[in-house]
Amino acid sequence: MLSIVASRNRDCKVNLLDLTVGIINWNTKKLLERCLEVLFQDADSHNSLIVVADNNSTDGSQEMVKKEFPQVRLIANDANVGFATAANHILKTSRTPFVLLLNSDTEVTSGSLRIMVDFMKDNPDVAAAGPLILNFDGSIQYSCRNFPSFIDATVHAFLGAFSPSNPYSARYKMVDFDRDKQQRVDWISGAAMCLRREAVEKIGYFDESYYMYVEDMDLCFRLWRSGYKVYYLPRVKVYHHIGQSSKQINTKMVFEHQKSIYRFYSKLYADKPWRHIKFLIGIGLFCRSILLILLNWIKGVRSKEPATGK
Repeated sequence: MLSIVASRNRDCKVNLLDLTVGIINWNTKKLLERCLEVLFQDADSHNSLIVVADNNSTDGSQEMVKKEFPQVRLIANDANVGFATAANHILKTSRTPFVLLLNSDTEVTSGSLRIMVDFMKDNPDVAAAGPLILNFDGSIQYSCRNFPSFIDATVHAFLGAFSPSNPYSARYKMVDFDRDKQQRVDWISGAAMCLRREAVEKIGYFDESYYMYVEDMDLCFRLWRSGYKVYYLPRVKVYHHIGQSSKQINTKMVFEHQKSIYRFYSKLYADKPWRHIKFLIGIGLFCRSILLILLNWIKGVRSKEPATGK
């Protein structure tokens, strides 16, 4: 299923930060290279184990890692196994108390590794912590969110495509959340999340039935149910080129997203009256898939139209 290419520095001293940084990649060679370059600009990264789990990229990503970053451990999957399975490969082969999972299209700001590790060490009841995630223009990504109520989830699923600022979507995405304040949240984005490995092991790791999307919300949901806490850390800043892998197979990812939403809602509402109308939720999510694909097609057509004007 996978092979592990050992680091040349495997006999180095014990990890001073007790941290493994695990990067999940699929066909984003240039962004992965930049992600690693930025990581190694931070002195703390040299005391951490850096791992890349590559999902059978065909763009030369694996060769680039071997050549340019021989100190990095490479997990070479023989297929695109998705986020959850690749993340579990990292978690199950790491030995450090903490694992920072990153998308390959992220850049971690200097000092972030030590801040996260110090916070996790000082707060043993916290199993997951996420940074402030920013777009490269400095705008905020809504990377920590609420577990949605059934009404909020339903309205967001459909109205959110046309009116992102509607109150239901805003409540789910925590638009009015004070992002300068360190505090507990329901869940954090898997694009950049620091995990307590022992806690994740205890709940059975990521649910690998999710191919893409929602596996981060599912993991945090199960951590909460097991008595752990999830935190948002604004002192840690990570920049993110959102969706660089998934946009390469956009239509498939739309359907995968809806399947993941359905799977999670089945868990979230397992003991609620809404469980009796699961089939209606499934039909609604299928219709949402068609709607999103149609909207994406319209946007694509419009982007190709020649500019008009005098």
